Amino acid sequence: MRFRDVVLHFCLPLVTSFTSPSPTIQIQYHATSSSSSLFSSQDSIETTLGGNWMKPSEDSITGLPSEVVTNKDTKDSTVYMDVGIGGQEFGTGPLSKRMFDVMIGVAEKQFGARIPMDVYNMYLLYAMDASAKEAVKAAMSNNGYEMNLGDDLAMQDVSAWGSVESVLLLDPLKGTPIQGEDGASSYSSWEDAIQKGKWMPGDGFSFVIRRVPSLQKAMDLSSVLNALDPDGKLRQEAKEKGMLLPDEDIASLKDLRVDCTQRVNAAPLPVLGEEKVFRGGESKGYNVISRSSLVRNVDGTENAKCKCLPLH
Repeated sequence: MRFRDVVLHFCLPLVTSFTSPSPTIQIQYHATSSSSSLFSSQDSIETTLGGNWMKPSEDSITGLPSEVVTNKDTKDSTVYMDVGIGGQEFGTGPLSKRMFDVMIGVAEKQFGARIPMDVYNMYLLYAMDASAKEAVKAAMSNNGYEMNLGDDLAMQDVSAWGSVESVLLLDPLKGTPIQGEDGASSYSSWEDAIQKGKWMPGDGFSFVIRRVPSLQKAMDLSSVLNALDPDGKLRQEAKEKGMLLPDEDIASLKDLRVDCTQRVNAAPLPVLGEEKVFRGGESKGYNVISRSSLVRNVDGTENAKCKCLPLH
């Protein structure tokens, strides 16, 4: 049975949602007209193990960035990215522990206290792989990209979503790099980190993974408004005036009333010039009185009589 099938069989109710932090990611991007607003171009970045960075993968044959060698006529806009993740900043340790505990809880209901060793080892591998995947998703999301695995279930298998290059184990308390149990300072796969380095869920780890399929995210309305109002002053002014911005949901009838009132009051009303305004007569309308026609007494009181314009 394939690894993915085992996980789906025993852990169907497992939910791996992850609220990520937003650590600083160094970006190297060969900017195009559609991407220059999201990424800052840098000639070089430190693509070191343990750092947080992301850059387009280089084609294995030409050495050019993947988006350069991609056929521009194709409908597939996938860009392959190399990503470096610092486990301390992205919380790979706590996340892997939560995932593993849920899986073990499900397995105990199936097997009792004697969980088969092959299933246990699969859960170790899945906890490490899945927590790494969530960290990469968070890094991409924070920088305008999203992982593109398509509808192929095989892409959900361990390491199928990218090529693991290096894994660095971290001290559970300090978060600093440590050697594995075999004395190695890094490993070339999840399996080696688990079997040779004796990694366990809850222990943080940093890693570098290559050729992760991704798509550039379309900028949503909130992103556009945040770019136009980075300090939030305009949003605050709108709030003080009882105005709702386009990206704000109406959560109550009160908000709906305020929004409708604001829209009515803000709508322009037609205005006629003096020559087209009714000035009395048989029709109802305005009898325009010139200010100079008003008569005031010497003591400042108003006279009941005034030189008004005749009604037409």
